[in-house]
Amino acid sequence: MAAGAHKLYAKRVVWSQVRPLSIEIINNTALVHFYGYWLIEDRDGKPIESEDKRFEVFQKIGGKWTFVGGMTAPVEADD
Repeated sequence: MAAGAHKLYAKRVVWSQVRPLSIEIINNTALVHFYGYWLIEDRDGKPIESEDKRFEVFQKIGGKWTFVGGMTAPVEADD
């Protein structure tokens, strides 16, 4: 299963925390980079811990910030 893909099959998120790295706003576009820490419960009730690097893009549409895309990668030991 691809890194982070197990979240698609999660029954529920038990705990999460984010650590912002950078936010850059250019006109009506926001670029957000952060670490995410997750404790989820899969469909069988098994707890799974995950730590990901995330990059997300938001665009201000009609006065509201809207998620338009992003990517996730596992955290490596040297991150």
